[in-house]
Amino acid sequence: MSFFALLLLSAVSVLSIPLEPRQDADSASTANFGRQQADAPFDVSTSTMAAALTCPNGIQGKRGGIVLLVHGTGSTGEESWAQSPYNELLPNDPLGAGYDICWVDLPQRALGDVQTSAEYVAYNIKALAPQSSTGKVAVLAHSQGAGLNVQWALDFWPTARAVTSMYIALAGDFHGTELGNDDCTPTQLANEGCVIAVVQQSVGSNYINAQNVRGGSALVPTSSIYTLYDDFVFPETAGSAVSVLSGASNIYLQQNNICGSGHQANHWAMITDTAAYGLALDALTHGGTASASRFQSIYCNEYASNHNLNLSQTSVTAEEACLDSLVTGPVTYSEPLLRSFVCQQGQSTYC
Repeated sequence: MSFFALLLLSAVSVLSIPLEPRQDADSASTANFGRQQADAPFDVSTSTMAAALTCPNGIQGKRGGIVLLVHGTGSTGEESWAQSPYNELLPNDPLGAGYDICWVDLPQRALGDVQTSAEYVAYNIKALAPQSSTGKVAVLAHSQGAGLNVQWALDFWPTARAVTSMYIALAGDFHGTELGNDDCTPTQLANEGCVIAVVQQSVGSNYINAQNVRGGSALVPTSSIYTLYDDFVFPETAGSAVSVLSGASNIYLQQNNICGSGHQANHWAMITDTAAYGLALDALTHGGTASASRFQSIYCNEYASNHNLNLSQTSVTAEEACLDSLVTGPVTYSEPLLRSFVCQQGQSTYC
């Protein structure tokens, strides 16, 4: 089955659902937080990366500081976040501290070289931190934005890592996704070409392998929130969830102590899912670490502070836009070489 046909599936059939959470850490591992090395150079001009930032309500100095939202493959900041709870509800949610919201538009709808997209994240974290009431930035991201762009930025730009208070990943493919491997076989890549970001997100790609040398564990306090019914990022099953990150608080929505097996949320639903939002808000108000023990079951069906808010159409529209953009996305016939600094730091030989 082709990549695009697979993308059109609305859900992945899950044969069994584990009864206990894989990991719900009370605090993210600090083993990697203090690592220091020089910042990698930027290939993109700072003016270009600054122009990619949108703060829809401006920066008002809200008590909780700035939350930077990072979209996923085939999307834009506005498509993923403008009509999401992270823009509609989070800034003034009475259950939170009050937050200034910004998002970044990754180049080529995050379909091009993922290394370049990560530069936009690193630069804007550093640019926003001095403007945040906390002096730091919380980052919340989805899909490729969650699994690849942010973790790469935190790994190779330690000055960005130093001013990142926490990181919340929604359906992040930290270990790649087999969806890329299913479509982009070596023969297909060589003869027909594949969308660049799809190649890099495939399980076993040089990018994924290099990232996981140091970025295979949490680099700042991190929560990874995912769904077993993900139809873009998989496998998300017991013992092999690609969204699980060592040292993070890893929680899936179908845990018995979250919403159980009946909670239907696919990949794109994660940007508006009420339970995912409840866990993200818990992380934001507890130093970046979401906890199942604090989860309020009301979030399985609605937003606790706004019972009537329905944003589900946002996920549908964003998915449709992603599918359309993949048809015309930039193509490569081999995985792009990694930047020289990756090999110089001993994380790959593929440079």
